[in-house]
Amino acid sequence: MTVIRLGVLLGKGGGALKKLIPLFRLGLGGRIGNGLQKFPFIHIFDFASAVLHILNHNEPAPVFNLVVSTSSNNREFTKALAKALHRPAFFVIPVFALRILYGK
Repeated sequence: MTVIRLGVLLGKGGGALKKLIPLFRLGLGGRIGNGLQKFPFIHIFDFASAVLHILNHNEPAPVFNLVVSTSSNNREFTKALAKALHRPAFFVIPVFALRILYGK
């Protein structure tokens, strides 16, 4: 048995960006809380390549952590996405609001 631990999946036509880009284009983008939360992510092409690699080995490692090698946080990601879309991202999403919507 192999376990795949996955970061936030990013891709031009899907993953988290599919929901984030429309908000950012409307100028409604923003960080979560103080923005210092780690933001591990992986591009969908890298994810697909890794899964193919795992499937093509008879005895793969028991656990794979599929994220990019560089560390990022929510504030950095938000700033980069806003810059790429030429939009502001000054909103702050309170953590308590997300807990109400999604639980822990």
